[in-house]
Amino acid sequence: RAVIESLDCANADFWKHWIRPGARVFVGSNAAAPHALVARMLEHYRVLTDVEMLHILTIGGAPWSEPRYRDHLRTNSLFLGPTSRDAVMRGDAEYTPCFLSEVPGLFLDGVLPLDVALVQVTPPDEHSYCSLGVSVDIVSAACRAARVVIAQVNPRMPRTLGQSFLHVRDVDVLWEHEAEIPEIESPRLDDTTLRIGRHVALLIDDESTLQ
Repeated sequence: RAVIESLDCANADFWKHWIRPGARVFVGSNAAAPHALVARMLEHYRVLTDVEMLHILTIGGAPWSEPRYRDHLRTNSLFLGPTSRDAVMRGDAEYTPCFLSEVPGLFLDGVLPLDVALVQVTPPDEHSYCSLGVSVDIVSAACRAARVVIAQVNPRMPRTLGQSFLHVRDVDVLWEHEAEIPEIESPRLDDTTLRIGRHVALLIDDESTLQ
């Protein structure tokens, strides 16, 4: 695979080249969703045709599921977050229920073949390995299964260890862009929520393990 260092993605021809009509595009997960990279793609959505955006939860929203993109992009969510749930309710997106543990197999066995993976990684180390950072989950399998991998290289992404590494030779495009990692803010607790919590607490023994 050819690696293009520090490429500026603000070009319609770039997206038209890498994302072909009918492509299935995976978007990285949770707090590692590459929102800056996707924003560049959405600037040129009119050059894209019949593209499926596939993802699980993406912290920071799923703007590609907004109604204005429906004639070019269609969303298939494997997990319903607030934004994707609204899109499904409007009829602008699809929901494919699936156990998270089964998703890597769907990618690697070709049940859900991936054409492009848009992910976010750390800068490469001295051995040319990037880390997938705070969200390895199904992203690692997506990178192995996708025909094309486009990575936003973010120096603010925490470097995690274990099976989180991606070598630059396995990336088609590296785009350097620094951005904040999105966070989930703690919700404000109202009286109803506190009453529910008290009822639930009666059912849970001390020192229990919760999922």
